[in-house]
This record gives sequence, structure tokens and C-alpha cells, in this order.
Amino acid sequence: MESVYQRIVQTKSKRFWVSEEQASKVISYMMKGNNIDYMGKNKRKMFEEILSRVTKLHQNNPDIRIFKLVEIVVAQEAPCFYMTPGSAKVIISQIKSKWCQQRLQLLRFLR
Repeated sequence: MESVYQRIVQTKSKRFWVSEEQASKVISYMMKGNNIDYMGKNKRKMFEEILSRVTKLHQNNPDIRIFKLVEIVVAQEAPCFYMTPGSAKVIISQIKSKWCQQRLQLLRFLR
């Protein structure tokens, strides 16, 4: 299963899994010249990718506010999930557990 989780986190994601507000705070912080070395490797890579895309968009659209540009970028397809296989395992396990609980409740209700 570890190889499955590894492949999951390396696949493309339909968006960047961070809120627009959080991404805006971090991107503004980075644009002021501050580093984000305190973050984990995956989070840091994600924000560096977002910053790169925001910077490109800003060059072509200088009159659009940074927050709006961040919103646009966060909604774009991400190259990966930017999480560890262990994190994916935890999330999938939680989803599976909730699904099983709901299924059990439904079956009890139908009896």
C-alpha cells in the first residue's frame, strides 16, 4: 500500500489544497523578501510554485490585486498533492472510516 500512497501524492491535483486566505498571507510574506525555511519541504515547494505562478500573472496583469491573483492560482491544477504518503494514508483512512460509519447507520436504519 505504501507504493499506492506514494503514487497518489505524486499525481496531479485539481487545485492547490490551501485556502486562498492562507496562501495570500504566505505569498505576501514571501514577496516582502521573507523566507519560509521554517516550513516543511512539501509546503515550501507548494508555496514556491504558487509564488512563481502569481509572479508571472502579475507581470501580465499589474493592475490586478495580489489576493485575486492568488485566488486564480490556487484554483489552478497543481502538479502534485504536496503531502507525504503518510499524510495521504491518514486522510484516506479517515474518509474510509466515515464512509463505513455512515454505511452502518444506513443499514441499521433499514432494518
